Amino acid sequence: MIDPEKIITLDFESYYDAKYTLKKLSTSEYVRDDRFKAQCVGIKVGSADVIWIPDRHVGEALHTIDWSSHALLAHHTQFDGYILTERYALTPAYYFCTLSMGRALHSLGVGASLDSLAEYYRLGNKLPDILSQTKGIRELPPEIMNTLGTYCMVDTQLCYDLFMLMLPKFSQDELDLIDQTCRMFCEPVLVLDLPRAKLALLEERQEKARKIQVSKQDPTDLSSNPKFANLLRLFGVEPPTKISKTTSKETYAFAKSDESFQALLLHEDEAVRELVIARMAVKSTLTETRAQRLIIAGTTGNCNIPVYLKYYGAHTGRWSAGNKMNLQNLPRGSELRKSLMAPEDHVIVVADSAQIEARVLAWLADEQEVLTQFRNKEDVYKHMATQIYGMQLDEITSTQRFVGKVAVLGLGYGMGWKKFILTLMLGLMGPKMLLSAEEAQSIVNGYRRARRKTVEYWKTCDQMLQYMIYDIDGDFGVLKVVGKENRIYFPNGMYLEYPGLSMSNDGYVYFDYENADILARGGRPNPKKGKKIYGGALAENITQALARIIVGEQILKVAKKYRIISMSHDEILALAHRLVAESSLNFILAQMMTPPTWCPDLPLGAEGGFAREYSK
Repeated sequence: MIDPEKIITLDFESYYDAKYTLKKLSTSEYVRDDRFKAQCVGIKVGSADVIWIPDRHVGEALHTIDWSSHALLAHHTQFDGYILTERYALTPAYYFCTLSMGRALHSLGVGASLDSLAEYYRLGNKLPDILSQTKGIRELPPEIMNTLGTYCMVDTQLCYDLFMLMLPKFSQDELDLIDQTCRMFCEPVLVLDLPRAKLALLEERQEKARKIQVSKQDPTDLSSNPKFANLLRLFGVEPPTKISKTTSKETYAFAKSDESFQALLLHEDEAVRELVIARMAVKSTLTETRAQRLIIAGTTGNCNIPVYLKYYGAHTGRWSAGNKMNLQNLPRGSELRKSLMAPEDHVIVVADSAQIEARVLAWLADEQEVLTQFRNKEDVYKHMATQIYGMQLDEITSTQRFVGKVAVLGLGYGMGWKKFILTLMLGLMGPKMLLSAEEAQSIVNGYRRARRKTVEYWKTCDQMLQYMIYDIDGDFGVLKVVGKENRIYFPNGMYLEYPGLSMSNDGYVYFDYENADILARGGRPNPKKGKKIYGGALAENITQALARIIVGEQILKVAKKYRIISMSHDEILALAHRLVAESSLNFILAQMMTPPTWCPDLPLGAEGGFAREYSK
């Protein structure tokens, strides 16, 4: 642990205007832009008083610090830390981040903003209505600069005070993961194959145009909700609706995550299916925007690609994407994925913790037969297919094995036959495939017959929910339920939290972080705002959280020898010199095959490869 007196708390305040703002630009675009200017910075060395430095002396002040022996602390370290490395070429010995810590402890119920956390811990509040006074003013007059300096000092002190209050709740491993996460962004090393990235952008635009052309509809009619609703009516389909969570009024259910909208992909009329696919293409901008932002990142500043991941970005502790550029779900084999490259004479070593969620779920549910299959390196997907189709292993076709794979990876959390059909139809786990309702129901039933202990584990998870509803504490293997806190604690001290957990009149259990305080005072849950939770969904949350802990431990083991440059759910990307590529891969795979001390009997698997480009 770094000496607390060697921690430098920083808070930059920077120029912004109506067009040049983080609301419109990604963090890296904003910091690398020619318009960037640090108006002032708050600095706190260890426990000493905060000082603030005006614009013309910022660089001079920062360079008086020996960053090789000091850690950086900020509330959004991927902003302040990136300014430090990109604009001032200063690299701290370690990164702390109270925003990351706040996400882990309080993302549900409290939030992770500086103001929300300061209020929760009763530290006071940020000064109001200060930043708006500086908007669009590049050279601040003395009175505004002094006001901004005071504002900056308050934020710097709040950050430090929050850190000291939250620090005891974190293990060293979790702090090290925050450091690694910030380092991926603040000290980027990936470079961009620009021609390949431009090709990926072109291909995405062509594929979108093809889908729209097949539908024979005007793109403006597809993108407009009222016009698209009218198109559906012309095909004899009544547009699906839902109650908006923001307005509480009825609105069209046209989001790709809306089940009633997804159901239209199964419509008997092919023209309707093509219409829905075209609508999804028009509204989907992820791949196109990602390619555009990669091109910008690869041609500005130092031209290295900063990898922004949110530590504890998901409820289960998994990392999520940031910087308006999702680098976690780049399709394998895609030109965009291959456009990311290691620097010269180096390779990207990619290692995947194989089927980790399936393995963890089997371990939690005590599916000994399945664990033995994993331990013996047998084909678990084929074994599942034999249960589904009532055939011998050597009789299973490649298509049937694929169905077994989707069953193993998708049906462990209570998925029904309708969602199973959509999963296959949308190609979410591999090639697209069509099934009848009867076939899908038979497969779901076959899975549940074969995995009876998993089905029983869903009931155990229902019991955990009841414990939390009725304020009962209990141990469930490596998990500990603390009823009054509505939390399930994990071996590393972190937890899953379900604020406002309550049984509704419809018989379902909901947790509602928006109304948590109301529920704590005896109010009724609002199902329109609350999120439903049940045994299968809780089993998924627990499985993902434990898998994330395992992958996190693997990251730290690898980081002792190789630079971590990114990660994607169960996949770790490390940088190695090309001359030691093979040995580095073997080392990384060995770390990923070793189970943690809290689950020594969990059979882990790993596979990987290396190349100059991100190709695996």
